[in-house]
Amino acid sequence: MAHRGKPFIVAVVHGDYPFYYRELGIDSGIIPEFYREIEMVLQGQVPGVSFTCKEYPSVSAAVAAVQKGEADILGMTSMDVLHAAADNIHLSTPLMTENLAMLSQNEPTGEKDFRYDRKVPVIATTEENRTSDYAYAGTKYVIWTYSNYEEAYQALMNRQVDHVVTTMCQATWLMNPHRNGRFIIDIIPSTQNISLCGGVSERNWILADILSETADSTGTNLLSIVQANIALRSDFATSLQRMSPESMLICAALLPTGVCGSAFLIIRNIRGQEVQKRNEMLINSQRCVIYAYEYDGLTGLLNRDTAMSKFEKLLADTKYYSVVIIDLDNFRIINESYGHEIGDIVLKVISGRIRNICQQDAMSRFVARYSGDEFLMIVKKTYRG
Repeated sequence: MAHRGKPFIVAVVHGDYPFYYRELGIDSGIIPEFYREIEMVLQGQVPGVSFTCKEYPSVSAAVAAVQKGEADILGMTSMDVLHAAADNIHLSTPLMTENLAMLSQNEPTGEKDFRYDRKVPVIATTEENRTSDYAYAGTKYVIWTYSNYEEAYQALMNRQVDHVVTTMCQATWLMNPHRNGRFIIDIIPSTQNISLCGGVSERNWILADILSETADSTGTNLLSIVQANIALRSDFATSLQRMSPESMLICAALLPTGVCGSAFLIIRNIRGQEVQKRNEMLINSQRCVIYAYEYDGLTGLLNRDTAMSKFEKLLADTKYYSVVIIDLDNFRIINESYGHEIGDIVLKVISGRIRNICQQDAMSRFVARYSGDEFLMIVKKTYRG
């Protein structure tokens, strides 16, 4: 890395809002800002390291670019481990996790043909997430795939589809008042979150480990990056458009006194922003407390107490399970020979690889840091043997 002499190219997908977009000719969004955070962390250790984004029309095109060496990193992907291995892509540990959400337009009053008499509602998604969405949709919905979420959003706006299934972050972006239309978000009940990882070609696997190591140190900043990119943005016209009929009647009554009406909207907007800011601060504080209580600060894995609690719940569900204790022999020699900082890096790399194994079947297995150099893996078994 120190002698590379050129930036690492991050493959991003056009229309993948809010993970990537161009604003005033500048690469913006969660992915560019996240990799700028990684730059700041790495430059303290390896001066000259930098990242630049390159836009591709679809996820498949971005994956192909990484495979051919045209790009170094697949920005963020929900690709599972098995599909990644089939495409010769090596994944980092999750850079962030997200819930699935279903985005729908409000049905206009009196417009009975809003669904165009479709017997089976239509879901719009991307090819990358088709498999996970199909597990939820079953026969209740028809699934149409698009190259990117911008096209899926436009299909929803034009009422060509009934819903868009995407991450909660992307759904919130679309609901921002600076976009036209009235929308509803429903969180899809799911037994596990979607893991968004960085991806590299197998020959550059060490780069995925570097991303995994630095992700922990940028985790708090990543949360603020996500919030900044999905923050509500409003103007007068779209605020009126999104108001309830009752609020519209009040505004109409105040119309002759336009100054009072404008003042009311301004105060309402300011108060709403203040309440939102306080709520975000409270949520962030609660998340930090819960994370510190349940997870190991170094590796990001479950800590011993949380693992034991989950184990008790597992015993209530099934009596058949396997318990694996992974102990690193002679790990003390690494700390004594190279120092505890290098020892911590080794623990992070090893924990990331164990976590990738568990992600192949996250429903029936989990891993925790049991003690200093010991890891606990519990595998649920649905049969005797």
